[in-house]
Amino acid sequence: DMVTFTSDGSKLLVANEGEPSSDYTTDPEGSVSIIDLSAGVDALSEDSVTTVSFAAFNDAELDESVRVFGPGATPAMDFEPEYIAISADDSTAYVTLQENNAVAVIDINAAEAVAVVGLGFKDHSLEGNGMDASNEDGAINISTWPTLGMYMPDAIVAAEINDETYLFTANEGDAREYDAYEEEARVADLVLDEEAFPNAAELQAEDQLGRLKTTTANGDTDGDGDFDVIYSFGARSFTIWNAEGSLVWDSGDQIEQIIAERLPEAFNSQGLAESFDDRSDDKGPEPEGIEVATIGDATYVFVGLE
Repeated sequence: DMVTFTSDGSKLLVANEGEPSSDYTTDPEGSVSIIDLSAGVDALSEDSVTTVSFAAFNDAELDESVRVFGPGATPAMDFEPEYIAISADDSTAYVTLQENNAVAVIDINAAEAVAVVGLGFKDHSLEGNGMDASNEDGAINISTWPTLGMYMPDAIVAAEINDETYLFTANEGDAREYDAYEEEARVADLVLDEEAFPNAAELQAEDQLGRLKTTTANGDTDGDGDFDVIYSFGARSFTIWNAEGSLVWDSGDQIEQIIAERLPEAFNSQGLAESFDDRSDDKGPEPEGIEVATIGDATYVFVGLE
């Protein structure tokens, strides 16, 4: 999916996403290759490449927010490296496993995956974490909802600020959609647990949560066939994490709020007025790319929205 250099140019890291075939009969293990360029491009050979495997995590106890759900998949098969950030000292790579809602940590010099960090979930019922969940309400309606957002970042940047490493993620979200397996469904199509959602009929209306796309791979916490938790794809935000993967700050609903204020005609759209609000049931503004830069005395984050 993505390639990036260490800052000194001596190594090139490659995210080998390893998506399955559409019939899911082939599901390659995800991995990260480290290509040694220290002797120059002309000296490259197969021996220049070391590929970091995630097989060691097949029998490991993973955080419950790490999603492993592909049919018949081991964690190594299910992990799909998407994007790579490298620490300022070139010692550590941070790799987003988007569909898995996780970040892998790789020791570059040892060529070893040392951790897989679950990113947890964003509580959209809290004030400041709202979202517009319907493309059928004909308006901008950023509200709180009884749902949890799966961060599922695409791009990631590692930046050193005041001698500390911070990770910045664009929390796009992504669903698995293949001929043989599809996790995506609308909230209106779920059987919701009566205790968890006593107002299910109201929530499942098209102008409420009914149109929101959710996953069938998570949410039935007690295994009784109905859904106790509603999850949404992505967090409609960017997040700052520390080097251990603990949340430092999240932009909440600021992206949707800013677009609603400054560019309302393009709110949750394909960028055109005629598609106004079309993406509210999907992933909203869909943060995808992210960069960090210092200009003068200030540090800025630039976030690209799909």
